[in-house]
Amino acid sequence: MSIILTFLYFFNSSGSSSFKIGYLTPIFSNIHKNMFVDSKIVSTLSCGHPVRVNLKQRNANWYKVKTGPYIGYIKKIDIKFKKIKCFQDKYPKFFNKFNFSVDELYLWGKLNDRFSKGYVRFR
Repeated sequence: MSIILTFLYFFNSSGSSSFKIGYLTPIFSNIHKNMFVDSKIVSTLSCGHPVRVNLKQRNANWYKVKTGPYIGYIKKIDIKFKKIKCFQDKYPKFFNKFNFSVDELYLWGKLNDRFSKGYVRFR
């Protein structure tokens, strides 16, 4: 009986989940406290890092995410729902020679925040 109840619980809750696992796509990116690039930075993550995306709390450009103890916002363009092959995965020997400090990770994340991605339409 308990097996059936457990099955029914997971069957009913899986279709209505408002969370999905996403993966970071840029080499480094920041989790922000609010939905704008000048807000306080909560944490810096690297490419391929999994985050729990709240699909109900979002806007046109930002997802609300959670990873470990950190909760904040990441630009939608920086999240994919399928794991990608990152630069650090493709060229680990080359990438590991950089030996980034924590300050450098933070600054690379800030640069990614300022970098415009996507398409621009001219009239």
